[in-house]
Amino acid sequence: MKLRTALQAATLVIGTYLCGVALVYGDFTQMTSRVPKDANVIMYMDVERVLASPMAVKENWKSKQAADYHTRPFSVPPAVTKFVRAAVLNVDTNHSEWQIAVLEAKSIPPLETIAKNEKGYVDTVAGTKAVWSPRGAYAIQLPGNTVGLMFPANRQYLSRWIKDKGGQSSPYLTDAARDMTATGPQLVLAMDLEDIVQPDAIRDRLKDVEALKGSKVNVDSVVKTLATI
Repeated sequence: MKLRTALQAATLVIGTYLCGVALVYGDFTQMTSRVPKDANVIMYMDVERVLASPMAVKENWKSKQAADYHTRPFSVPPAVTKFVRAAVLNVDTNHSEWQIAVLEAKSIPPLETIAKNEKGYVDTVAGTKAVWSPRGAYAIQLPGNTVGLMFPANRQYLSRWIKDKGGQSSPYLTDAARDMTATGPQLVLAMDLEDIVQPDAIRDRLKDVEALKGSKVNVDSVVKTLATI
């Protein structure tokens, strides 16, 4: 629920920033180069192909998109064709410290214009101009006509993201972008679980598994296998 709320807030901001801007048919693998290295969750969405799907065509999603995206959870602004969202999620607390979104565009409104439309202001963070929005997000212009969003609007997190060298995110998350081909899925959600499982916690849970009670299964082997998730 927290993840959904944050994503919804981000789409509202994105819609204001890129309204009327023609977007490039971006390469998802390239877009992941701006994903922070400590991200463990990522989402790729090919909005254009989603809207071209049989269900979307039948239910006329495209015509409804512009009218009501502000009020619908997970709705997407009309200008967006492809985007990447990433976060670091603490699975023990089910809490996300930060989330980012990266969008590609042929042209981007001046930051001053974005700030005026958002009723926010232009800040300078880590030597980079950034728009603070009262909706709870920062926006920055990235190289190659791309827009970056960070939410919530935590100035220190934004500074660290700007200084991040990029291209150092989890190989698993990066590789997930390769599925986003012209004939592949329209949406991919990936979570990197490397080193997230505690073997002793698995062992404790296995004590309650009815299928293992009285069996000759090597519990240590099961624990070792499950821990590799």
